[in-house]
Amino acid sequence: MTHYGVFRFRDSYRKPVYSDCRVCTHPDTSRTPSPEVSPVSPKEQYTFKAQVYDRLTHLGLRNLPAGFPFHNTLHHGAPVVSESSYEFNEEFEICGEPRIAKFAYSRPAGGRNHSKSDDYYTWRIYLPTHRALKHRRGQGHSAKYAAAQVQVPYCLMSHHKYGRILRRDPSIILQALAASLDLGQLITIAISDAKTLQSISHSNLASGYYHGDIVYIGTGNNGLQHVLYNATRNCS
Repeated sequence: MTHYGVFRFRDSYRKPVYSDCRVCTHPDTSRTPSPEVSPVSPKEQYTFKAQVYDRLTHLGLRNLPAGFPFHNTLHHGAPVVSESSYEFNEEFEICGEPRIAKFAYSRPAGGRNHSKSDDYYTWRIYLPTHRALKHRRGQGHSAKYAAAQVQVPYCLMSHHKYGRILRRDPSIILQALAASLDLGQLITIAISDAKTLQSISHSNLASGYYHGDIVYIGTGNNGLQHVLYNATRNCS
């Protein structure tokens, strides 16, 4: 029976650096909450990231939905886990002002019954930007960008025993989001195969990773990939 190590970002790195690199440069301006009307300063954003990171690593999100990483819905009066997309807001106090971080989950594009093996379940955290954007009517407002992003392929989540572990333990995705927030990188939890090993072949961490291992892959804005963690080889 295979046992898997538990990824704990704080144990893997000495301290968070809260990289200013953006995981996604496409702003999300939909339904901007009122506490985000004005842009945050670089200092405020650093404090914001530090507070989000702390809640993630201590499992302290106040509005985390039951059933995370998915969410519970009622079916004939009984709670059932739904894989449909959802989002929720988490409020923080930054320099005496309320600020909103938006957490968003999206299911594979094809839906549960029609997903391809390369479709992804995706979790993102959106934070306000440094600068305000101009509305069409000339009014300034704050945009949001994806400060953290974690994705899991459909084939792993739905057909692999590690997918069952991800479904049962909400801390795994939360810890991965903390790592993504800190590093400013997209994190993919994947099954290593020939394609995966080839993409990380130039990393000094690539040796010792074998076909079928569960690996956490970080992808920077420059497209370079490296292995952050191997859940198969680091079992306790």
